[in-house]
Amino acid sequence: MKIMGKYILAFVLLDYLVTGFLLFTNHSGVAIKISNYMFFVLVIGVIINYSKNE
Repeated sequence: MKIMGKYILAFVLLDYLVTGFLLFTNHSGVAIKISNYMFFVLVIGVIINYSKNE
C-alpha cells in the first residue's frame, strides 16, 4: 500500500470514530455533515491514488 493509501485509510477510520461519537451523543445533524464531507474527500483521495499508480 502506498503512503497516500495509508493516510486515506487513517482518515476514514478517524472519521468513523468521530461520526460514531457524534451519533452516540445525539448530534446527528453534525455527524451527517461530517460524513458527507468525508465521503467526498475519500472519493477524491482514491481517484488521486489510482491516477498516481498508472
